[in-house]
Amino acid sequence: MTKERKIAIKIWEEIKAFIQSSPQDVPSNSFLSIKRSITRRYGKYWSCDCWFCHYVRKLIRDDNGHPIDEGCDKCPLHKLAHAAPGDCGCSPDLMQSPYARFINDYTDNGVKAEACDMIIKALKGEE
Repeated sequence: MTKERKIAIKIWEEIKAFIQSSPQDVPSNSFLSIKRSITRRYGKYWSCDCWFCHYVRKLIRDDNGHPIDEGCDKCPLHKLAHAAPGDCGCSPDLMQSPYARFINDYTDNGVKAEACDMIIKALKGEE
């Protein structure tokens, strides 16, 4: 396992600890700020502040030189979200997605902590 991947696991463990220690449900805008803050504290500037987005997704060019985003289908979060081919597993519209559970202000901290566990397992390469 790479050093960067180990850092990504630590980041999600810290996010989970924050969520579990919060007396109120963490709203989506706070979650995004916390995620970015923790990621920056480790000196990481990944695409979307996400190890998966940075290392799994790839930007390729079509025959005309136009950029095409490819790789979401290869992301473990895509599989966990039961996303359709070509859809991003991080989409807030996919309620099965662990990431979408953070963006939804109606999910409680327990559900968000479970989503952290799912992302940590995916980073560790576990099913």
